Amino acid sequence: MNTRITVRHMDVSDSAKDFVLEKFAEIDRFFGAVKEAEVILKQEDRKVHCEVLLHVKSKNDIVIDVARDTLHEAVDIAVQKCERQLRRTKEKLTDRRRPSAEAGAEAVAEEVEETES
Repeated sequence: MNTRITVRHMDVSDSAKDFVLEKFAEIDRFFGAVKEAEVILKQEDRKVHCEVLLHVKSKNDIVIDVARDTLHEAVDIAVQKCERQLRRTKEKLTDRRRPSAEAGAEAVAEEVEETES
């Protein structure tokens, strides 16, 4: 997964950028269909905003915006939200592939009839 960091209206040290890269490197383990992550760090109204755009192989991209007092808080919460959204996206995709409830119930009923005979 490719991760890009953009900084607006603030100065960020190299160690902070490394922290962000380290945190977002773990995102790929939840859902392997993430192609790219864009992390935008900006400061507005005395708050640090961490905006994340995750480009996923499915139809929709995931957009998350978190505003906190410190950079580390904003990044940590943004990562947690990304994980939650990726899990939800993965569950939706896997649920579509499963057979319908009616088809599953019919298959179970046929198995029960075969075992009773």
